[in-house]
Amino acid sequence: MHKRYLQSTISFSLGSSEFLAIDEFSIKKGHKYGTVVADIVTKRVIWVCEGKSNTDVSRFFELCGKIGCQQIKAVAMDQNAGFASLVNRYCSKALVVYALFHMVYNFGRLVISAIRIRLANYYRDHGDEAGYQLLKGSRFLLLTRNSRLSEEKKLRLDSILSYYSELNKANELKELLPEVYEANSKAEAERLWTEWVRLAMTSGVDEIMRFAKSQNDHYRDGITNAGIYHIRTSVLEGINNKIKVLKRVAYGYRDLDYFFLRIRSAFRGKFTPIPTIG
Repeated sequence: MHKRYLQSTISFSLGSSEFLAIDEFSIKKGHKYGTVVADIVTKRVIWVCEGKSNTDVSRFFELCGKIGCQQIKAVAMDQNAGFASLVNRYCSKALVVYALFHMVYNFGRLVISAIRIRLANYYRDHGDEAGYQLLKGSRFLLLTRNSRLSEEKKLRLDSILSYYSELNKANELKELLPEVYEANSKAEAERLWTEWVRLAMTSGVDEIMRFAKSQNDHYRDGITNAGIYHIRTSVLEGINNKIKVLKRVAYGYRDLDYFFLRIRSAFRGKFTPIPTIG
């Protein structure tokens, strides 16, 4: 009954949305995903679907139509999905902006963590217990922004960085990444990104150089577009957390259409209550 009520009150509408965020979320264990599209300004969930492939998500742009697609100015997304090709295909005027959060996450996973594990294995295999113990349990310390660390943790970080030059170089580049996203123009973002890539390629650290080359070859335009539009997918992080709550409260959903209606209902200004019978 609630599903029929939501169907009668919720319909697809792009409205006046110009800045969007697209991200995937887990429906249930076993690599089953859905995709959510939200208005960054109003935090309204515009559309939800099952799946995360381009075929699945292209339906959204088809529903927007030519006029709606021309209205969209920019779309924030992470680098793990192939949604950028859809934006370029359907929205000729829209810019793709790759989110800082996901870029920093990938840098931490592919660079900092990879270097730490390589060094830890090396010192352990060569019997350097002091070198190994210094790295043990330091993962989150190395991944956290330096400004967010307590004085005690900063001292511990300094001791690690002074001992391992490769991690010191990675840490410096991690701290410089947000500056690209704080640029106030495309030209400034291009300049800052070019300098970041130069520093990375002259670091002499394989993990850093591979990451910088991949980012520059495949994602440069979407990264430097942050100088034009300061948009991020952070609004979707909150939405995804509430989606988890909706699943947990209901002990899961067998009817995905009803689940998606609940999601859109929860993010359209205020939650739609179940109508009273009688």
